[in-house]
Amino acid sequence: MSWITVLWSINVGACLTLAAMYLAIWCRGRESLVRLLFSCIAASAALIAAYELQLIRADTPEEYGAILRWRPL
Repeated sequence: MSWITVLWSINVGACLTLAAMYLAIWCRGRESLVRLLFSCIAASAALIAAYELQLIRADTPEEYGAILRWRPL
């Protein structure tokens, strides 16, 4: 496993942890929509990082293109 895979995985985990924490905080007091928005943004950042990790790990240009088009291989 390369160091970039480890770092990207840590990044995804940190973003998902923040998203879960702020979602739990928002569920306890629903008056502040800023916490819900931050949770959604953190989850989006995690999804983007996971998508980038797939692109980094592509072995061929055809696989890279298939990932860009969101087609399963």
